[in-house]
Amino acid sequence: MTRIDIVEKIIIPLVAAFVGAILAFIYQNRFQKRQDKKWVLATLMAYRHLGVTSEDFVKALNMIDIIFHDNKQVKEKLRKYFNYTSYDVYSGGQRVEAFFELISAMSKEIGYNLSMSEIKDFYVPLPPKNEKDGKDSGSHE
Repeated sequence: MTRIDIVEKIIIPLVAAFVGAILAFIYQNRFQKRQDKKWVLATLMAYRHLGVTSEDFVKALNMIDIIFHDNKQVKEKLRKYFNYTSYDVYSGGQRVEAFFELISAMSKEIGYNLSMSEIKDFYVPLPPKNEKDGKDSGSHE
């Protein structure tokens, strides 16, 4: 077996397999990080009308430091939001506005260009009305 045969039949396939494995690992790592960011953003968007009453909402908020660890702006917006969640300032609208700013920063990091109106608008279904008297069917009057 000549040197050329060794290179062609052994070294090149081994190098190709090694490079392929490394590229697959890098891609999978980036893909998973993006999926984690999308999950956090989607969870916060889905529960933005309920706020801290949802367990998933709290989990997503607490994961931001890890998931967005390399984004200074997102982490600053998160700290600002946390500052407005103390009891003495919780009821003010500043907390909600800080939350929307946090969502905006995260959406930009992922590549979604959501406008503030898209972030602030959400759907909450109204209870169906009783057709006879026009009252909510859920009322017990």
